Order: sequence, then C-alpha cells, then structure tokens
Amino acid sequence: MATDSKAPDRIQGLDALRGFALWGICVVNLPLIARSLESYRQMPETSTARAALFVNSLLFEAKFFTLFSFLFGVGIAVLQNREGTAFLLRRFLGLMILGAAHAILLFPGDILLSYGLLGLVFLPLSRMHHRAILVTAVFCLAISAMTYTLLGAMSQANTPLPQTDYSHGYGTALLSNLKVYPLSLIYVMLFNWPGALAMICLGYMAERKGWFKHMRLTPASALYLLAGIGGSALYANAATWQWKQAMQYAMLLMAVSAPILSLFYSQAILTLAGKGHGLVTRALTAAGRLSLTNYVLQSLFAGVVFHGYGFGLYNKISYDGLLIAATAIYVTTVCFSILWLRTFSTGPLEWLLRSISHWRVMSLK
Repeated sequence: MATDSKAPDRIQGLDALRGFALWGICVVNLPLIARSLESYRQMPETSTARAALFVNSLLFEAKFFTLFSFLFGVGIAVLQNREGTAFLLRRFLGLMILGAAHAILLFPGDILLSYGLLGLVFLPLSRMHHRAILVTAVFCLAISAMTYTLLGAMSQANTPLPQTDYSHGYGTALLSNLKVYPLSLIYVMLFNWPGALAMICLGYMAERKGWFKHMRLTPASALYLLAGIGGSALYANAATWQWKQAMQYAMLLMAVSAPILSLFYSQAILTLAGKGHGLVTRALTAAGRLSLTNYVLQSLFAGVVFHGYGFGLYNKISYDGLLIAATAIYVTTVCFSILWLRTFSTGPLEWLLRSISHWRVMSLK
C-alpha cells in the first residue's frame, strides 16, 4: 500500500495518484462493510440505489486495486534499488502481519496480507530479464481473465453464506470476521491475486524504464476511457439488474478492460499533478503519503458508522447513500492527512512498517 516516506526520494505525482486511488478503494469496500453478503444477491429497490450500484460497478470495481497494485510494483522497484532485498523481505512480512490484524479486527476483505505474499512471490521474478517480466504480466492477466470467468459462473449458484452478525457489539463483529475470513480470502485470491501480480510486474517495469515521463493524457486517452467503460458496461448491468446468466461473460470483459481504465485514471491524475501544486493535488498527495494509515482508517470509520458497536446503520443504507458515505469517509481521511503532516513526516502505520523494515525504531519526524 505504501512506499517509504522520505520526501526527497518520492516520485512526483505518484503520491497524488495513490491518494486518488484511496477514494476508489473506499467506494468499493464500504458496501462489503455496511451490508450483508446476502444483500449482494438482491437487486436494489430504488432507482437511485440502482444508479449508484451501476456507477460503482462501471467505474470503481476492479479498477482501483489494479491501480494500487501498479503503485505497489513501483514501490518495490524504488525500495529494492535504495534499501535492498533484506529490507523488502521485512517489509513484506510487516504487511502480512498488519493485513492479518486488519482482516480479523476490522475488515475480512483486507488486501495488505495479499500484497505481502505477492511481494514475496515477485522478488524472484524481479531478477528476470525485462522481457520475461512483461511476459509474466501478460500470463497473469490471462489467468485473471480465467478466474474472473470462474467467479462469474460461480455467482449463478446459491451457495450458502456464513451467518454473520454486525448489528451488535464488537465481540460479535469480531466472531463474524473470523467466520467469514476464509471465504473472503478465497475470493480475494481469485479476484485479486493474478491481476495484482500482473500490475506489480508492470509497475516495477514502469519505474525501471521511466514510463512515467510519458504517462500523461494524450489523444489516445479517449480510446482508453471508452474501452475501459465499454468493457465494464455488461458487468455493471449484470450486477445492477441481477443478470446472473451473463455474469461470467461480464466478468471476463471486466478483467480485460479494468487495467485499461486504470491506465486512463493514471494518465489523468499524473497530468493534473504535473501542472503544479494546486489545492486538489496537495490534498491527494497528503492522502497518498498516508495511504497505509488511511486504508485502515477507512475500515475503522466504516465499522464505527455501520456496525453495532457504533451507530448501528448496518443494512440500513443502500448503494446511493453508501456512495455518499464513502466519499465523506475519504474526505475525512484527507483532512486528517493534511493535519497530521503539519507535525509529522510519515503516518503512524507507515512509521510502524518502516520500523519493521529497518528493524529499528524510526522517527515520526
């Protein structure tokens, strides 16, 4: 989720891109925290809720973890060159520990553990020739298309879901996390791992080859936008209107088109960041510098708002309200990031991960 926070070594624009991606992560994850798994099998009752689910499925789902995986690959390249392999091994171990804690204590859909494991898988691959890394990325994208198709086919079956309870105290929420985590981890492995490893390869190559110099909006960007939206349109309709028979084909198209739309998002934000340090860029950059902390804060805030140990709004707000709530949570974390960085140079979880990676207590300032 995060790269080392020494400001002089950071690649211009990537923090802003990372900060932007946090918004999409929050939009996608919030329904998983605020609503039951069973509700995903039901079509939203109101037109505004259906519209919000359509937007989520079309523009957000599968696009932002792809973007974060790309940035994770960039971070590996930077830190491998600057700190070495032993540092990265400790860093990946730290991510796995933080991810396991995050999954059990707050959100079973955690991705940090996966990034730690995928980082360990990628380290031997990073020694290969650049062309071999690109071939690996293409191979992983093909595997991702296959797993997406499998998930689409599996969605047609009414498989029994774990019985959870997020409407009461924290103890029942914790037990529910433990109960649903094995199923969630299997889903993350199929939905995220192959595509994430492909994007890690591409992010690593982008830093090594200096592709960022050319990652700006061009006339071809309009084609990326159209291809990305067009490829996800069938999935958005299938998810919104419960077209279960079309889901496997919809998922296949989304697997192909999600990285393309992520490329457009990258071009747009890097173009914006390249034009100077405006208010939006500064806000996105602050959020991006605390991306690990903010990712976990999103789960914490969502739990307080929707679970029984907080305001108890679980299963009471549909997708239209959740889109607004996700944006509000995101803006809150952006404001927190700006205030925090007035005093400290790195976030609290970034500090913890840096301390684990360096194997000594680092300074927050």
